[in-house]
Amino acid sequence: MNFQVETPDTANAEIQAAYLRLMGWKPEFAERWLEGLLRQIETLEISPRMHPVVDESEVIGREVRRILYRNGSAAYRILFSLFDFDDDGEEDTVRVLHVRHGARQPFGQATEEN
Repeated sequence: MNFQVETPDTANAEIQAAYLRLMGWKPEFAERWLEGLLRQIETLEISPRMHPVVDESEVIGREVRRILYRNGSAAYRILFSLFDFDDDGEEDTVRVLHVRHGARQPFGQATEEN
């Protein structure tokens, strides 16, 4: 079964922000990074359940999984959930919730104060 993959505005804005940061650093890398990230998201059409459930599930209030995307030293966590939007009893849609740099704290984790 193939899943429909959706990337809503919130996730698209996070992708765009990361891309613009990378463009300021190294434009040719940013282009390759974006193309690779989008290809990685497309892979969620097949077997999204093979990716692990993350701790953010408790904070977000539903099962959230992640796929890692690495390109050189840039590692990003693609957080997604599965949905049954046609109410047939089977999850058939993958919705990308967030795209976060791997160095960022998970949702709900307090940052340590010095």
